[in-house]
Amino acid sequence: MIVGSGGIFTCIVIAIVGMGNYFLLNSDFGIPGSPFLAIFGIIIYGILANFCFTGGWLTELIVRRVWPQEADRFATTSFSLGLFLSILLTLTPAIVIGTAGVFKLVSHFLGLVHH
Repeated sequence: MIVGSGGIFTCIVIAIVGMGNYFLLNSDFGIPGSPFLAIFGIIIYGILANFCFTGGWLTELIVRRVWPQEADRFATTSFSLGLFLSILLTLTPAIVIGTAGVFKLVSHFLGLVHH
């Protein structure tokens, strides 16, 4: 739910930046491809994220077998690190596109003021 919430936030930021550029600047924000390409990217992200998640618990099972005394500490650390990196990965498009959108909007309005 935490990572999913980050994904929803990312989609909202991208939609706001895209619509803002379309309606305020009459621009498509330079995002190549069709909406189907974006949906394909989301599906690939989901598959890869689940693959990585599965790798995490498989690694934990191996650690439990090989180093049973370290298994609990490894599980807590790997879960926390994995959750943090998953949230960061999920929010990265919002951070990049949101920042680029703000800079584009500000530069557009500063350009209007100077003319």
